Amino acid sequence: MRWKEDYGILFGILDLIGLLWFEEVNNVRTEYSPMDSPSRKEYEVAENFLNQNGTLDPSYMMILASDGGSLLRDSHRENLITLVKYLQNNVTVDFEGETYEFRDLCEPYCEINTGFLAFLKLYDHDNPQTFTYPRVEIFGTEAFIGNNVYGLKLKEKHIIEFDTAILPFYLVTSYETSGVIYKWLLEAKKAYIAPEFSMFKCELTGDSLVSAEVRRMGMETAPLIAGSVCLMIIFVVASSFRRERIRSKPWESLAGCIIPLLALLSSTGVLSFFGLKFQSIIVAALFLVLSVGVDDVFIILRAWDRTNVNEAIDERMAETLEEAGPSITISSITNALAFFIGMTSQTPAVRSFSFFSAVAILICFFYQLIMFSAVLAISGKREKAERQSFLCCLKADPRARCHLVEYLVEGQTALIRSFSALISKWPTKIFLIAVMILYYYVSAIGIMQMKSLITIEKMALPDSYLQAFQRQFETSLQTMQPISVFILNPGDLRNITRLDTIKQIVRDFENATYSYGSESTFFWLQPYEDFLRFYGETEEFTYTEIPAFFKSATYFYLTSFVKYNEKACIDNDPNCITSFFFMTNFHGTMAIDSTIWSSVFAALACTAIACFIFIPDIVCIISAVFSVFSITVGILGLLAIWDVQLDPLSMAALLMAIGFSVDFSSHIAYHFYKSKMPDPVSRIEETFTCIGWPLIQVGLSTIIAICPLLLKQSYLAVVFLKTIVVVVLLGMFHGLVILPAILTTVTRTKESFTDATRSGLRTTSVEA
Repeated sequence: MRWKEDYGILFGILDLIGLLWFEEVNNVRTEYSPMDSPSRKEYEVAENFLNQNGTLDPSYMMILASDGGSLLRDSHRENLITLVKYLQNNVTVDFEGETYEFRDLCEPYCEINTGFLAFLKLYDHDNPQTFTYPRVEIFGTEAFIGNNVYGLKLKEKHIIEFDTAILPFYLVTSYETSGVIYKWLLEAKKAYIAPEFSMFKCELTGDSLVSAEVRRMGMETAPLIAGSVCLMIIFVVASSFRRERIRSKPWESLAGCIIPLLALLSSTGVLSFFGLKFQSIIVAALFLVLSVGVDDVFIILRAWDRTNVNEAIDERMAETLEEAGPSITISSITNALAFFIGMTSQTPAVRSFSFFSAVAILICFFYQLIMFSAVLAISGKREKAERQSFLCCLKADPRARCHLVEYLVEGQTALIRSFSALISKWPTKIFLIAVMILYYYVSAIGIMQMKSLITIEKMALPDSYLQAFQRQFETSLQTMQPISVFILNPGDLRNITRLDTIKQIVRDFENATYSYGSESTFFWLQPYEDFLRFYGETEEFTYTEIPAFFKSATYFYLTSFVKYNEKACIDNDPNCITSFFFMTNFHGTMAIDSTIWSSVFAALACTAIACFIFIPDIVCIISAVFSVFSITVGILGLLAIWDVQLDPLSMAALLMAIGFSVDFSSHIAYHFYKSKMPDPVSRIEETFTCIGWPLIQVGLSTIIAICPLLLKQSYLAVVFLKTIVVVVLLGMFHGLVILPAILTTVTRTKESFTDATRSGLRTTSVEA
């Protein structure tokens, strides 16, 4: 079997090389919006237009007075001008041997705040009549400041005061030096917290800063896996003690907890080798795979304990894998299948999470099957040699008993017998029918009120500046929400019909519901026509004056709204203007629900198919599939009631939950199908004996594995914790209560059962 060793060595080398190529990506804009979403396509259009020199980072600075008062007070107004000028002229950074300042990064958008700064400089408290909202007249030219000032106090449309200012900074650089933008923004943040600007409360955000906060969430959450490992080891080792002390397995359980960590390391290395970039959302997969790997330990240990210690080790191993193999295969395959379906999601972050989880679960499955089986083989030799379970070098007393475990086992056996009889009685089933009707009613209410919403603050830790910033930012924008409309193929504007069509498009937006109207429109065409009437030789549209218009002291700030070719303009060629955009404003925005149900039900269908493959009994199949469907309905409904909204993070959690839900139902259905007992009550009793306690251990260990996430209560952590709690509780309720009630109802006593068959059955006493 030399080839097996060679492949193992090659796989290990691949892991190590892959870890050297480890790379992260945390861009919220590109990774957390669906590939086919309108917003993504619209942003790509804007980005292609705006980033003329490389990569674009649209950043925004929000400024409030520290005392909550008006920014138009003379002291605040003058200091605000000083602050903006300081950022534009004094903030510099060194990057790869070069020094960069604002002017090196802002072209062609350096003058985007010129109108607002002129307003601040010229504002006169004694004569506010010329300063109307949202346009102000400056030296005979109207400047739009509606997207700069918020929290206004107006008197007959004249600006009396405002308490919030928002300044856009469109930073552009080459792809090779894109990191300089992040460094400049960090220096800008340091600048505005200086003592001389203490009268302001400022915050700055941009794509690179948001990505850094998302990365910080992942970096500060990932170390918590150490806490999960410790809690998991304590729980698993504590669960490994048996009545016969010699059959306790603390070291074996410890090995079972370490193997999932090796699987995680291998998964990260292999996927990094093939180019998958790590994302913060994948941190949740680390906790998930850890719990799934330990689940296999409980099931394999249970099957091993039910073998005869006097048999040969290879025979014991064969019996163990015969009993536990299908169970852990069903568990791993259905979990991986649910995540592979998640790869069809249009959201890149969900695809990455799903792919990493699926691969990690499969690697963990093979590692447990190979490595943990080897660990148990060594354990079998220890038992045969009558060595102690903890101090393996010392001889053990074969007659030594743990009395506490004995009492627990006796109680467990009695509980299984009583509960199996109770669950089979009709009064119990009628009561459960009433409970399920209420359950479906509550779940339906939750599903109907489920909302779709993804916001930036969900991607950051509770102590992140993004939390307060985003709330204040969105509150401010409710009064004046800008939209940009890009005209990518304007055609020949000398054609009156063509020109009127474009003007009509603008009027349609200005007259739309919730629109602020023509006074909120920022469009170069109307000023250009005024320019032609005043300076030109004719009032008819011509391209020849375009360069002079955009170079004039009055209208130069409009240059960034148009892409033009100066040579074509001089020749009066329509290729003078290849594209342009205009801005208009609305009184607010409306949320639109996303359609993600197809992914959820596709995952459900595939896991149902897995049940058909592994459980060749129509009654058990239908019962298990119904149970999975019922759990899924409850997960969606109860999570909605628990204030979990539909977004990429909860979508990933739901995919995980559907995979988990199959575990509980499929294990019960499989062992019930496999049981050779004659009547339904005996079959369900044997099923509980084989898999009941491991399922409870699985549920408890899963919750324990995710608990350390509470130490970093980010939205990601809270969503996954809520999902785990709901799926475990619903899974155990359906697996241990509802499904047994159904199976004992729809199955009949086996007529071919004989005393000879009965004598050949394995005992249903509990081993612990």
